[in-house]
Amino acid sequence: MYHVEVFHNIHAFERPAVAPFYAAVGTIQTDAATVEEALDMAFRLSQNIDTAWRPAGIANGTVTGPYPRTPCRSTSVGDLLYVVETNENYHVSPIGFTLDVDTVGDTTGAPEWCAF
Repeated sequence: MYHVEVFHNIHAFERPAVAPFYAAVGTIQTDAATVEEALDMAFRLSQNIDTAWRPAGIANGTVTGPYPRTPCRSTSVGDLLYVVETNENYHVSPIGFTLDVDTVGDTTGAPEWCAF
């Protein structure tokens, strides 16, 4: 089992030339056997398909965290997924995920807003 913390890049769409500034938006508990499966599951569960993935004030057993501004947008390219058990950050890429070796562990105990 892996816990994946989801951080959205708040400058991804508004000001792409600005350095990434991440907002913690939720923690997803997965039953995945591998990190790759956990990342895929976290990405899938943090999409707004039929309903908001993070409805205001509701922890549905899979998504937890007292994070503000809910519901929030879907996770997308440029966002950050932090795998708690391995202390690794992964950027959401156009295809798959890319390990970020420069910020490994920087989101541990992160406050509501995190600038890297």
